[in-house]
Amino acid sequence: MPASPATKAPPLRELELEGGYTVGKISNNYAPAITGNGLSYVASGAYRFGSWALKVDDRSDQFNDTATTAKGVGFTAPDGTYEIIPPFTGRVTSIDERVEHSAITENAYIGLSYLTTSTTYGAPAVHGLGIGIEQYCGFRAFELCGFVYYYPRLSGTFLQTDPASPNDGKSFAVHNGGLKLDFESSLPLSRNFYFYFGYNGYVFLQSGTAATETERVTGPFIGVGTRLLREGPAAAEPDTTKLVQTTATYPGYVQGAIGFWGANTGGGNNSPGTDQVGATYLPGKFAFDANLHSFNYPQTNGLPNTTPSGSINDAFIQENALVSVTQHQLYLGVGAMQKSATAGYSSQTGWGLGGAKLPNLSARFSNFASLFYYTTAPAQYVGSGTKISEDRRYLVYDYGLTYRPAGRAYVYAGYWGYHGNFGNAPIDEVHADVYTGIGYRL
Repeated sequence: MPASPATKAPPLRELELEGGYTVGKISNNYAPAITGNGLSYVASGAYRFGSWALKVDDRSDQFNDTATTAKGVGFTAPDGTYEIIPPFTGRVTSIDERVEHSAITENAYIGLSYLTTSTTYGAPAVHGLGIGIEQYCGFRAFELCGFVYYYPRLSGTFLQTDPASPNDGKSFAVHNGGLKLDFESSLPLSRNFYFYFGYNGYVFLQSGTAATETERVTGPFIGVGTRLLREGPAAAEPDTTKLVQTTATYPGYVQGAIGFWGANTGGGNNSPGTDQVGATYLPGKFAFDANLHSFNYPQTNGLPNTTPSGSINDAFIQENALVSVTQHQLYLGVGAMQKSATAGYSSQTGWGLGGAKLPNLSARFSNFASLFYYTTAPAQYVGSGTKISEDRRYLVYDYGLTYRPAGRAYVYAGYWGYHGNFGNAPIDEVHADVYTGIGYRL
């Protein structure tokens, strides 16, 4: 009886769809390093079949431009003329379509891309072909992937429409080289869904023919993705999508510390009364923690609502709900904050996202760290007799070490602080301190 032919394995096939939020930085003739706002996003879709892939990748950044001169936003137009326009809200979008072929491994591709960048504020759209490489994620937790594409010639046309310009009604060719790049990683949530996060954007590498134009639009992002229509190797991944989490062996811990030294907005080093207390509850693979940080420091530069010889007392509270994402005490989650101050601002509340590497208090030595980004409801600021309502943002960080000599008690030391700013404005509020204290593992 003849042997039956071997069953041929189906080729790789899958559809990846992704969308996320980005906080980018826009730098060009119109925007001098302006941070994007809440309507900025990244999105992509890739269909891989056999050794081929078709992909569309999109990044769109909205920003509120600010006046660079007494009369408004000053810039050099692509025809070489200098113009001033009122401050505006603008959007810059880059989208490219790719045809790729796998090389070396099933997840590494080389490809051709057609890139288009466009704006809503008068800068010319440019288009061009490029070549590059892309490493698709294999969806192991925190595996590095991304792409780099080079565009030797991106071309467009600028039409001058300013009646005051001597070039009104004339068109000018614009040429640039460009580099589009992405570095990212993913965190599988199930076989079909995942978080992804990283840093991407594009850079114009050379000047145009009529005026010097160098543009950079880059920034971090975080989002969610899904994998559909999976067959072949993409469907046979029982181990690569498994999420291994930390399961706590103790119910939590409490701790307290005193702070010293430090950096403060318009003030000197921290003085007595700077301290912090906190507690963390660890039910299985989750973590809930709360921390109160109090600052006391002399005021030295005459901030509103203070006197040159007075002192400032700030309080910053964080409450975070976290879920374990690896077996190494690494957690991601959401947080809430409350802040009170005496330096001109009213009390503030807000929500945020972030992550933490919690200490391993079963070990003799351990490290810890956290990073959270919060946005707040409008805060009232009184200065020079004027009341201003501001939506403020806070980047809060913490890192340090623990030492548990024996039993459940331990000592710890670290550095905690935050940076605050209004919308897209530069950082105007800084608080930080070195601290040391004792804790008890429950």
